[in-house]
Amino acid sequence: MTALGLRSAKNSQGGFMVSEGMYVNMTGLEYTITKVGTDNCSRFHTKTSDVGCWNVAVGESLEQFRVFVGGEEIGLIWGSILDPQEVISSDETISIDPDQSIPNAFEETLYRLAGRYVGLLASGDYDRLYMDPGGFLPVVYRTGQVREIASSPAMLSIDYDEQFREDLYNRFETDNGVWLPGRQTYHNGVRRLLPNHYLNLESWESRRHWPCEGDLSDGHDLETAADTILSNTNEIIDHAIGKYDTLYSSLTAGRDSRLLLAASHKHSLNGDVNYFTFGSDDRLDEDLYAAKIIANDVEIHWESIPRRYASESEQDQWLRKTGHSVGSGIMEIHPTLASISGDARLVGLGGEIGRGYYWEKGDDLDTTLTPRNTLNRMNRPKEPELIEEVSEWLDEVSEEDTYTTLDLLYQEFRLGCWAGPQQLGSAPVIDLIGPLCYRSTIKAMHMIPPEMRGEDSAVPHMIEQQWPELTKLSFNEFEDYRKYESLARKAINNPKEAMRRVMSLFV
Repeated sequence: MTALGLRSAKNSQGGFMVSEGMYVNMTGLEYTITKVGTDNCSRFHTKTSDVGCWNVAVGESLEQFRVFVGGEEIGLIWGSILDPQEVISSDETISIDPDQSIPNAFEETLYRLAGRYVGLLASGDYDRLYMDPGGFLPVVYRTGQVREIASSPAMLSIDYDEQFREDLYNRFETDNGVWLPGRQTYHNGVRRLLPNHYLNLESWESRRHWPCEGDLSDGHDLETAADTILSNTNEIIDHAIGKYDTLYSSLTAGRDSRLLLAASHKHSLNGDVNYFTFGSDDRLDEDLYAAKIIANDVEIHWESIPRRYASESEQDQWLRKTGHSVGSGIMEIHPTLASISGDARLVGLGGEIGRGYYWEKGDDLDTTLTPRNTLNRMNRPKEPELIEEVSEWLDEVSEEDTYTTLDLLYQEFRLGCWAGPQQLGSAPVIDLIGPLCYRSTIKAMHMIPPEMRGEDSAVPHMIEQQWPELTKLSFNEFEDYRKYESLARKAINNPKEAMRRVMSLFV
């Protein structure tokens, strides 16, 4: 019995069988794309559309906007979308500039949208598929003769278990999770589209569309970068508050969640944004420690949400919905997100691009990156499949300096292959908004002077501008005796990171 035939069986909870005896409950974020005239599994979705020679079927949680040029329909964009630059008309359509080339005009339109989305360009002369800058609405596609695209391998008409690469999965399953960087997936004949790339629907090849020559040539200017990042983030949060009845944001000991808090200063004081932190019985939980202090100091609405751990069945559901690409901690506690009663939540994903996440001490513009030392920076195994994958990617960005390459690496491999796929396993009723993962903001992050990015000092500078009180508490560490107890634990769990922190105490 084929996987497609198996998936016609629907259970009472709205799930579909992807292999013998295994149902996957839908989150509402799923979509599938096939050629018009073929079976597109439309029974999974509430909305279907024909665009050019492609049929698109999308989940009930996703918005759709048709794209026109000169009155002719040439595309469709779907997802959970915010429109800070008012690209979308009152009739829920988008018109692009007829004086530009169609691909350039379509790309510029996508760059002006925020949120998670996929954009299909089907003009006849150009057939392409794009995704948002973080890959928060994932794209996977079959590589054989069958032209089929979906949000996850579970939505493709394949035999999920038969094509699952169990040997590869078992080799990569480590304490750091199972995420697989690059275009590979854990299924034979299925590839992943990376952020900053489009899928050419004629040649069925992935091609880079950003950055192009000149996109990152504005030099390094902290104040210009900070103004752009803060202005964009403020505007996106303003639009989110206008769109959603109840908006939540996580509050941790880290920089990015505090930057979002600073950017939503007035809204937070007015109670327009609600904050939460995962609860814990661990006395060395830095996130809970910092969140309690901050919430009390600045008097925002905050709560600790008790952690709910996933059962074995729920973990299996999670793995299949995410294509087995995200495991470890988030998989184990993902039911906790269902406790959030809001319509949407803000996340700081993407802020790491502006903080040199994969930079190492001693790096400069010309530091040589090899497949092996690049995998080491990502804490990924140096397996032949990944060495080949990273080697091809490094060739693709060979004209970029080392800093830019490492920041693209984070955006494309960490966000696109880990942060994006996990959204398919999370609570279905809550939209996800990543204000920092916005094209103009990402471009501005590349303008932050390298010395500030390497020292993680740019974000505190921006927080100071927006809400100075938030900089009184240190980031990611205790300010009492627990600092040293915490360092001891980290030395056991992650010696490299612990040594970095110890050395910072003497600088």
